[in-house]
Order: sequence, then structure tokens, then C-alpha cells
Amino acid sequence: PGAMAAVRRRRILAAAAAALAVLVAVLLWPVGLLTGDGDDKPSASADGASSPISTKRQGSAVIAVQDGKTQILVQAVGLKPSTQTSAYQVWLYDSQSKRKSLGATATDKKGNLQVIGTLPEGYKDWDFIDVTSVDVSGQGAKQQVETGQSVLRGLLELAKEPIETGTGQNKATVLANIPLRPLPDSSG
Repeated sequence: PGAMAAVRRRRILAAAAAALAVLVAVLLWPVGLLTGDGDDKPSASADGASSPISTKRQGSAVIAVQDGKTQILVQAVGLKPSTQTSAYQVWLYDSQSKRKSLGATATDKKGNLQVIGTLPEGYKDWDFIDVTSVDVSGQGAKQQVETGQSVLRGLLELAKEPIETGTGQNKATVLANIPLRPLPDSSG
């Protein structure tokens, strides 16, 4: 019985990993928009060389429903890379005094950020998706997190016509693709 349970656990983990991979694949279509790969025009620098990596700070938030869960995928490029004392936090946002955290995450070494999470009920009542810098100090129980300024923000506006993608278990409905842009006075 122990061997059968181990096989079942591996199958369940494999199925969960496959489901996550499908969700990421279904929701990752905006990556081309962030890196310039979504344009019909080739990307080129002044000397004519191809330039596929964007250093301009920008992002997107994709909201989709899969298996009855409303999820959000936030991606960004051109951010200041995270360190042991800095990260980024994603918010449902109306104002400095009215915001709800969707979680904190770190970028990779190139300043690329990607996070997937489940949206709470009532998310449609918020005006914006916001990404802020976060400073972390201390360790363990004495760790303190201080939210910094907004580095990207986008209007939380659902599409007039949701887009159905995938089939069967891989089916998802994309409700929004929200561009995230720097605020005029932000840096990051």
C-alpha cells in the first residue's frame, strides 16, 4: 500500500504541475507584448542589431478564470532587480489608504517579475492593479517590511468580450489584459 500511495502522490503532483504549466502557458501570451515580440515590425536598435530584451519599465496583469477560480498573472520587465533587502508587492489599489495586498515577490537578476495568484471576491470593485517597491529589514520575528512607492500601475478594467482559450481541462476565460505603466514620478 505504501508504494501505491507514493505513486498516487507522484501522479497528483505531476497533474498539479501540469495544470500550473497550462495556466502559465494560457496566460503568458502577453509576454510578447512586454518584450516587443508581439509587434509585426522587427525590433532593432540604432545600429540595426536585433534587440529582443526590453529595458523600459512596463508590465501587464492578466485576469482569467480557470476551473472556477479567478486568477491574476502579473508580469513586468525593466524593474530594478530585487536584493535580499528589496522586493515588489502587487496590490488591488484605490488610494494609499485603501489597498489590498495580493502578495510580494522578487524579480530575477534582470529585473523581470512574474507572479500568479488567486483574486479575492470583490476584486472588480477596485480601480487599479499596482506594483510597489518593498524594503525588507531584520530577520525572523524581527523582520520588518516597508512599502515604498508605486513603480507600475494599471486601470483594472475588464474586457467587453472575454476570450476563451484552450480546450477541456485546459480551458480558461481571459477577462482582462491590463497594461501596467510607470507613474510619472516613480523610479525603480
